[in-house]
Amino acid sequence: MKKTWEIAWFALRGVARDRAALVYMILLPLFFTTVMGFMIGGNRTSAPRKIPVWLVDEDGSAYSRLVADQLRSSSGLSLKEGSLDQAKSSVSKGASSAAVVLPSGLSEALSSGQTVEIRILSLSDISQLVAVEQAVRGAAARLASNAVAADYTVRALLEKGRAPAGDISVWQKAFDEADKTWEAGVPIAVKTEEALAGGQAPRGLTGMTQTSMGFTVAFVMFTLVLGAGSILEERKAGTWGRLLTTPTSKASILGGKLLGAYMTGVAQVLVLVLFGRFVLGVDWGRSVLGATLVLAAFLFAVTGLGLFMAGLVRTSAQLQAAAPIVITSTSMLGGAYWPLEIVSKPMQAAALLTPQGWAMKGLTALIARGADL
Repeated sequence: MKKTWEIAWFALRGVARDRAALVYMILLPLFFTTVMGFMIGGNRTSAPRKIPVWLVDEDGSAYSRLVADQLRSSSGLSLKEGSLDQAKSSVSKGASSAAVVLPSGLSEALSSGQTVEIRILSLSDISQLVAVEQAVRGAAARLASNAVAADYTVRALLEKGRAPAGDISVWQKAFDEADKTWEAGVPIAVKTEEALAGGQAPRGLTGMTQTSMGFTVAFVMFTLVLGAGSILEERKAGTWGRLLTTPTSKASILGGKLLGAYMTGVAQVLVLVLFGRFVLGVDWGRSVLGATLVLAAFLFAVTGLGLFMAGLVRTSAQLQAAAPIVITSTSMLGGAYWPLEIVSKPMQAAALLTPQGWAMKGLTALIARGADL
């Protein structure tokens, strides 16, 4: 065991003396983590941006104002009113995501029981269009329910002879009374909560946290996989064969090489995590032990992957050509570059075929979901 540790320590010192390796292992990850982290939001927890929407009120009635007020109170929309030409120009230039057009004759159509068509003009992506449609449908549902209540009230009064036929004021009064019931709030509210262990509140992932986790996971893979390939270099130089002629067992030699690669990965992760925590303000979760074990298991898995890949190729040049392809593609699949929550369910399942996927899932659970050990 002593010889194993000596070989590992020798390998670690060799990496420490290699300035080019240190630049690649430490400076590049720190640079990319800092730049990309600030680009996608820094330490601000991601919050939904209000969608800019134009409102074109061609009716100008109390009923169209009711729709406008409802849309204006929507937390997801930033409403601006103007003409149809202004709205079309804003949408076509990308300044606004959509335009909602309330047609003229809306009030007459409502009071006469006719169908009213509210138009939405959009060139935006589907996610924003769906959000606008939901807000408009919510406002339209309130308008429609008031109209149905007013129609029913007028019919009931006419059947009892308590209202003159054709008196629109009765319908308007019934409509207003029905709308007052909405002022106290929607009768049935839907609340979405995230179930967390111990009743803890979700923290959410900031852009810096996601980037720090992902780049730590991705870059340490390069270090470990290519570090395991040092065996190929020694075999080419002939030192591997000479090592095997010594009294040291093969297990001690191989174990020392792998332990050296593992310790190098531990040192790299330690630097990246501490830099993220104390310089970039990254929150690595409540459970230090949990995050440590996740990263330790990840390093162990990737060390094995490096040895496996080194056994598949004949030269270090072949490993250096294959490693970036394998590591980059699996890092993308495993969620190192973007949250797994934004990809489809099949892709989320495929992510768990990679060590990065398990690492990111575990770290996200610890940091953003309030998970414990």
